[in-house]
Amino acid sequence: MDVLSPRFGAPARRWFATAVVLLTFITALVALPARPAAAFGTEIVTISGDPVTSVQLCATVSWPTDGLSQYRWLLDGQPTAATGRCYTRDPLNDTGKALSVQAEETSRNFGYHAGSSAAFGPLGTRVETVPVVLVGQPDAGHELWPEFLGYNRPTTKPTALPISYTYAWTRDGAPIPGATEARYTVQAADRGRRLGVIVTMGTVGSSAPVTASILVPATRRAAGFNGDGTADLFARTAAGDLVLYPGDGRGGWLAPQTIGRGWGGFDTLLAPGDFDGDGAADVIARDAAGRLFLYQGNGQGGWKGAWQIGQGWGGFNALVAPGDFNGDGTNDLIARDTAGQLWLYPGNGRGGWLGARVIGTGWGSLSGLTSPGDFDGDFAPDVLGIAYDYGFGHLKLYGGSGAGGFGARQGSYIGDGWWGLRFVGGPGDFNGDGDADVFSVNAAGDLTMYWGIGSMHARYGDAGGDWRNPSSSVAGWGWGGFTAVF
Repeated sequence: MDVLSPRFGAPARRWFATAVVLLTFITALVALPARPAAAFGTEIVTISGDPVTSVQLCATVSWPTDGLSQYRWLLDGQPTAATGRCYTRDPLNDTGKALSVQAEETSRNFGYHAGSSAAFGPLGTRVETVPVVLVGQPDAGHELWPEFLGYNRPTTKPTALPISYTYAWTRDGAPIPGATEARYTVQAADRGRRLGVIVTMGTVGSSAPVTASILVPATRRAAGFNGDGTADLFARTAAGDLVLYPGDGRGGWLAPQTIGRGWGGFDTLLAPGDFDGDGAADVIARDAAGRLFLYQGNGQGGWKGAWQIGQGWGGFNALVAPGDFNGDGTNDLIARDTAGQLWLYPGNGRGGWLGARVIGTGWGSLSGLTSPGDFDGDFAPDVLGIAYDYGFGHLKLYGGSGAGGFGARQGSYIGDGWWGLRFVGGPGDFNGDGDADVFSVNAAGDLTMYWGIGSMHARYGDAGGDWRNPSSSVAGWGWGGFTAVF
């Protein structure tokens, strides 16, 4: 006869069997006690996920399971507080350590099972870098620094972590002693050399470098005829006097100076920067016979000497002084012939020439060919031209490649209303913001400066725009009486 339980009125043996099942279930829910891996069985436990990029790493047991397995996660063999099936990364504490897991299960259907995983890892991190570009002025005494290209910023895996930055500047690939700050002041020794920066982005357990470099011109194209480092303008009067208008570096003027007489016989005047390699800005002039002359500046607003550097240049209907167009460290000239071909005449850095070559065709329809130097912020000189375009007078940018040709921006529209202007030119950086500017003189004699924003274009592409806001300001009146402004 069954003995009834005094509480439930059921046979005692049934109550006892139920109690055993409940006790087994409760035991399965109790966290595993600390024990060495050797105390577990030899059944296989695996860890899935990536040791660097996965936020969670999860365990899988090899035995048939009721889902009651208990887990203990270990780092380098030491227990952690994690007891779930998945381990959530804590990169600040677990990077560089090996992860393992112990699992144990007692189930009604499948009995007792236990096992340990192999060591997984070591766990790591990764810095997802983004490109950088150099901005600033590649001129002795001025600063260069790296900035991120576009709107992206570096990130880290597997989670967001603090990022540190270190810098190493190089000259022609060799480290520059002591140059380990974010900003670098260009030295005289950097002229004609390739300056680079290695930016190392680091976080706990990992780092990754990115690089950027530029070729520093042998001398700046528009470093100032009077040697003060600011962009200047020249103007020729109807009487043939050459007048220097020194810029003040802030978008205004210092007192003008007459620096020459008898210049009325020239049909083209150019400011090529330092053309003879002595460090002072010069002037190039063409006469009606097609002869080309170099007038050496003395670096103090006056002259040192002059000589003829070419003949037969009368067949060209436009001459442009872009600076160092082929990237060899010396300043060059560009010329357009009557067939619309564009020729590059590389300077040799001593007042003479290297071999000329054609760099473009179909340029015959453009007027006002000029160069502001590097207008789009990539440190390669560019060319500007004005297309009639049904009277709209579109100003177009032809981006230089930095190697004697043209890059991706071919005839990019950057403005209208430029047709019919008396003079258009590029003085360099006239307001001291680090970006090349453009000037024009209209029929009324107003001199207007258009403020470039090449550094923003270098950072953000077309989204960075081409002109500052406001884009221009009148910088002078009464310039209509001049026969040349350059």
